[in-house]
Amino acid sequence: MTSYGGKELASAFRTVRKNTIQVAADIPESQYGFVAAPEVRSVGRMLTHMAIATRISKDIDKTKRLTSLVGYDFFGLLERFNAEEAKTGRRAEILELLRTEGDRFAAWLETLTPEFLAERVTEPDGKATKSRLPTWFDPSPFPSSI
Repeated sequence: MTSYGGKELASAFRTVRKNTIQVAADIPESQYGFVAAPEVRSVGRMLTHMAIATRISKDIDKTKRLTSLVGYDFFGLLERFNAEEAKTGRRAEILELLRTEGDRFAAWLETLTPEFLAERVTEPDGKATKSRLPTWFDPSPFPSSI
């Protein structure tokens, strides 16, 4: 059982999302098309990707409540993400997407119980399992002295 529940996850997520929105708002719209290197997302596309990436967890853990990721169509999801990233472009639109997607996701996180988060899910390789606790929040890989 984890010591983290939905309220802690939502609080942490809201802090990170608030900071992301602040940084995104500080970037001039003229720089949203900037691409640092070939084959890399532009600033605007990366921010859009960050806004909608929460949909992965919602699809796996809320909508489908999968217990195994074997056969999950990550590539199909990536194609849908790429299509949405390509059509979202204006700074104001991206900032609003960060806000609305973040608010929806945080509200859902608040409803999660420690029992739900402790459930085991089989990885795509079919061998390893992990808890539903999102990887971005799971403190287990870090020594307790950090």
